[in-house]
Formats: sequence, C-alpha cells, structure tokens
Amino acid sequence: MEFKKLFLYVFMILAVSAFAAAALPTEIALGSNSQVRSDKVTAVVLTPTILSVVLADVPGAVIGQPVALALEGVATKYTASLSAASIIFADAATPVDVKLTVTVPKDQDSEKSKVGTLKLTAGTTSTQLPINMETESKLSFKGVEADIAGETDGDVGEGDKVSKKALLLDEVTFSIEMENIFPNENKEGDMSDVEITATIEGLDDGDDVEESSDNFDLGTEDEETQDIVFTIPRAADDQIYDVTLVAEGEDENGATHKAVRNFQLEVKKDKDDVRINKAEVSPSTVACDETFTLSVDVSNYGSNKAEDVYVNIFNKDLGIDIKEEGMTLDKSVTKKTNKFTKTYELMVKTPSDSNKKVAQGKYPITVYSFVDSDKKTDEEFAYVTVSADCKKAEEKKQEPVVEVIKTTTNVSANNSDKDSEEVDKEVTEILDTIEEPGFEFGGVSSKGLLIGGGILVLVMLIVIIALAAKATSK
Repeated sequence: MEFKKLFLYVFMILAVSAFAAAALPTEIALGSNSQVRSDKVTAVVLTPTILSVVLADVPGAVIGQPVALALEGVATKYTASLSAASIIFADAATPVDVKLTVTVPKDQDSEKSKVGTLKLTAGTTSTQLPINMETESKLSFKGVEADIAGETDGDVGEGDKVSKKALLLDEVTFSIEMENIFPNENKEGDMSDVEITATIEGLDDGDDVEESSDNFDLGTEDEETQDIVFTIPRAADDQIYDVTLVAEGEDENGATHKAVRNFQLEVKKDKDDVRINKAEVSPSTVACDETFTLSVDVSNYGSNKAEDVYVNIFNKDLGIDIKEEGMTLDKSVTKKTNKFTKTYELMVKTPSDSNKKVAQGKYPITVYSFVDSDKKTDEEFAYVTVSADCKKAEEKKQEPVVEVIKTTTNVSANNSDKDSEEVDKEVTEILDTIEEPGFEFGGVSSKGLLIGGGILVLVMLIVIIALAAKATSK
C-alpha cells in the first residue's frame, strides 16, 4: 500500500510539472501607455500583483516545499522589492500571489523597456521571467495627411486606408503634424531631436522602404509639421501595403517619448501603362553640322503585357522624325523584355537651300509612347540648344568691271596694221591696269580714275592716228 501511495504522489508531481511551463506568462509587464513618471518631489510607486499562480504553474514546484523568489539584473535607477523571498503551495488548487514594488523613474522611456528579471527556483528547476515597464508618451500625432500625385487625403487615422490609390512612380507625401502634450508649467517637458520615420513594408519587390524627417525641437504644448516623401518603385506589386509612422523625441529628463501610427496604402497598376523613363541629349549645346546623341528608355509599368508598342521621336524644325514600331514589352519588371532602350546619333544640319536656316535657340525633341499602335501613354521632352544660326552662305557672282565693245577705225593701208597693233596693245595694258587694286581720290576709286583715263587716252590716240593719216595722204 505504501508503495502504491508513493507511486501516485510521484505521478502527481510529474503531471503538474508537465503542464507548468505553459501556464506562466512570457513576461511580467508593468505600467501602461498612460503610466506617469516620478517628478522631482514625488516618487511614483507601483505595487502590482505580478503573479497569481497555482502549483501547476511553477515548474518543479512541490506541495509544502518553498519556491525561492529573486530579482536579478535590476538597474540602479529602479527601487524594487518583492513581497516575499519565497512562496509555498499548501495544495494544488490554492493560488499564491507574488507582488513587486517598484518606482517609476523620471527618465523612464515610454517604449516598453526591461527593468530586470524575476527568478523562481523550485528544487533544482529555475525559471526566469523578464520584467518590462511601459510609461506614457507626451509626444503625440495631431494629424496625418497623405498626398498622392497631387490628390490629398486629409485625415489618415490609426488603422485607416489612404483613400487615393498610388500608381507606380507616383510621388507620395505624408504630412505629419506632431504635438508635445506636456503642459507649459512642466519645466522639463521640452523635447529635442524629435524625428519621424515612415516605413512601407515590402513595397520594393518585397523589401521595406523607409524614409525619415529632419530632426526638430518641440516645446511644451507646441506643434510641428514634417513632410516625408516616397516614390512608388517600379517593382511594387498591385496590392495593399502596411505603413508605420514612428516618432521619437527626448525630454529634458532624458526620457524618450515615442508615438506610433499604423495605416495602409494601396498601389494600383493600370492595364496599359507604358512610360518613358528617360529622354536625354548629350551634349546639350551644339553648333551647325555637329552631332549629338539622344538616349531613350521606355518601360511597361502596366498589369498586362504591352502589345504593338510604338515610339515616335519628333522635331519638325530639326527634321527629326524617328519611328520604332511593333514592339512587345513584358509586364514583369525583372525581365529584360520589360523595356526598350536605344541611343540615336543626330545632327543639326545646315539647310541646302540658302533661303532657309536653323535659327539659334533651344529646341524640344518630343518622345511619344503608344500601345496598340495608336493609344498614347506618355510623352517626354529632351532639349538641344543650337549655338548659332545654321544657314548656307550665298554664292557671290563676279561682275565684269568694264564691258569692252570692239570698234573699227578706217586708217591708211600703209599704217593700218601697225597702228592697230599698237592701239590694241595699249588698250590691253590699260585694262590690265584697271584690274589692279589702288587708291581713292575725292571719293573716286583708283579703278574709276584708271577707266576714265584709259578712255581719254584711247580717244586721243584715235585722233592722233586720224590726223597722221590725213597728213600722209596730202
């Protein structure tokens, strides 16, 4: 009989131990988000019942045997004590309370932080429970606005979803108004180095995207608005994303105050959404008949495969009209076939017609994208500057200075050949002289003087020859 009783007793201990670990909490939580801190005069003291356990809750506990209690690793800024050094279970059903008395220091952070550890030892079995404390935050969200591509949702509360859907590459701005709710009479309530961090979980192909505000100070009862800007990445999916705003600042006692707001943002892909990522010229300024390059990058951001994609590059004044037709762009941004890229070598040509020109100035080159051949989805501009007018020079025609008309003069048979040769020679010499550069006199050029003199000499020679012929005939 005694052996049987002993067996049953051991069985009960084993059964209690088997279920003990599941009944104990994973932590001992003190305070709350409204727990005040100590000030200079008054110490705020907590005396909570941190544990109310029965025999089955404590690993290794035996009826009538003490379970030792101890605080370990408690920081010196806390004043902490237990209600007893040990507890004893009188039976398996009666609960035993464990109380902890602890002060809340004035530099206690609002975020849950560790105070120390409670150690329970039953025989050779020890169990450790972390002790954590939370206090109130005097840093608060007064309001959150979400602006998506120029459209604003003016009141985004905890757990809300932003009313406007974002598209890929949209700019999203969160305007966040914070306030310090310490009263003005609190001389230690001014906060410094306040910072807001916004995180959109899994936005960039499964990776989180995070942006932060500038640091700023916030006096008691003051307010401050900060903007945090995101660009929805190309790799974002067509889904709803969780957004978390976390604001933190430190008061003059060294306590960190933290505020958190959670809401949702939906990203939507259009069915047909082919966009021009880049349209860029290099160099941006060229002279006549110089070359430059135009780089074009086009991608499919839509939810469907883009068929019959058509890209047109155009500027009438520069004579540019390039067409890329019949392309297919995949919907997956991870595939090379999701985009079209090409670099063109172009030239500002001088017109062949001298009556036309390319004027000095800045010229827009327009890049259009289409799907299904005729549905325009995007357009971008690249600008090239022509540094000077481009015009073909006019051909200058050489006008004859003097038009010589050959005349015939009757002379005697004996002297006619000789005299004619001498006259022709002298006239030729005069005309040759006329072609040479010279001087001006009284506003008349040297060439004009020579022409007039030559004509005069020619007339005189003709007269002399005529008189000589007449004298000979007598």
